[in-house]
Amino acid sequence: MSKCSIIKTFQVNVCCLAAIFFLCTSANAIPQALSATHRKVLDISGKVVDKNSNPVPYASIFLKNHPSAGCISDTNGTFAISVKYSDKNPEASARMIPSLLQDTLIISLIGYETISKPISGIMQGCFLTLKMKEQPIMLNEAVVLAYPPEQSRKQQRKEMRALLDKIYDRLMTVDYDPEPNKHKIVSDIIVLNKGTIATLDHLSGTVVQLPGKGKNGKDSIRIDIDDYSNYLDSDIKKGIKSFDMKSLSKKEKEAVTKATKNKWEKTMPHKIVWRVDAVSLYRQTCHENEKYWSKKQKDESTLLLTYSRRYNMMGMLVMQMLMTMEVDNTSYAIKNISHTSTAKINLPFGYKLTPAQLSVLNMVNLHGEEMEKYKIKKADISVKGNIIMQMRSGVMKPLEKNMINKALIEDTKGNVLDLDNKCTIKVVEL
Repeated sequence: MSKCSIIKTFQVNVCCLAAIFFLCTSANAIPQALSATHRKVLDISGKVVDKNSNPVPYASIFLKNHPSAGCISDTNGTFAISVKYSDKNPEASARMIPSLLQDTLIISLIGYETISKPISGIMQGCFLTLKMKEQPIMLNEAVVLAYPPEQSRKQQRKEMRALLDKIYDRLMTVDYDPEPNKHKIVSDIIVLNKGTIATLDHLSGTVVQLPGKGKNGKDSIRIDIDDYSNYLDSDIKKGIKSFDMKSLSKKEKEAVTKATKNKWEKTMPHKIVWRVDAVSLYRQTCHENEKYWSKKQKDESTLLLTYSRRYNMMGMLVMQMLMTMEVDNTSYAIKNISHTSTAKINLPFGYKLTPAQLSVLNMVNLHGEEMEKYKIKKADISVKGNIIMQMRSGVMKPLEKNMINKALIEDTKGNVLDLDNKCTIKVVEL
């Protein structure tokens, strides 16, 4: 890859970053006032804390079967959920009340164990203290596996090709639904700068997937929002308000305009995470040469397959992709997938950011002084994710998707920007 190609890649990434941060400000998380004709059915408040009783901010609190009835804990860890009904429609209210009282309160945050509490066991009007246990997202590391020494390389590849074809056939004929399908989800995305939360998106709604109806024959995906809330660091808000749109190039303006053109685009980051599925990951790798795959028996019912490939482009760009699949030994259904992609970029003479790109960089650099110049010299980027599947009516369906992205960007003077992005999507209903 030429230096020009790498520079173009940087430009695209920075434009996307600008679009996402502009997108975050379009959210309106302020609840609308309810008229006097509404009465409370459910009233729950409390505080979310860690094992040391320190407040846990930005946790998602919602009802499992009514995810739109939810909120995010504030910086002190406190929250309040109030579900109300209208006197104008007593029949609908009568149907809603029993289902609410049989529901479950869910408390969820990336990096902590999810808490589930039946509503029937919660005394109305009392103040709850909910203690969360830390649970870092442990993604199965993809490991290159060795073949038994008695097998010839030709025989290894022949067997692997046959196995890959069986897995792909199962995936596309049984587990891939060619008909429009829906999934009820709760999705959280957090962006951190050196441990400080820069922005947080919480969304509950329904993923509507139309197979083959998108661009270039890909699936068309939209998310119908039931509930949406957003947090944005105050320094970033100030930076966005003072941002000079005139400093953007034509392509950068087009990217920002496209990202903010309508209210549905607030779902864009969540759709990006949802698009990473078993089919897209497997299509990237299953038709590759069998020599990049290895296998072993994990247990009596599960095969462990690993894909590993590395690229080195004159030392300026070194990339590696690892993927591990847990596959049922009999049905060839994919149970779980873990994937890791890394990229190390080294530009000896650096790449100078445009004024607009520099403004975005300063906007997200929460712990550093404002920089007047920045020439990118090095970048270490990693993307780790997993997809947890569950058998439902004989078909494997996604149950949970996690992703952790990390970027360390260094300029020619040694200034470092440290960004983390954590995402989790949980399917609460098919």
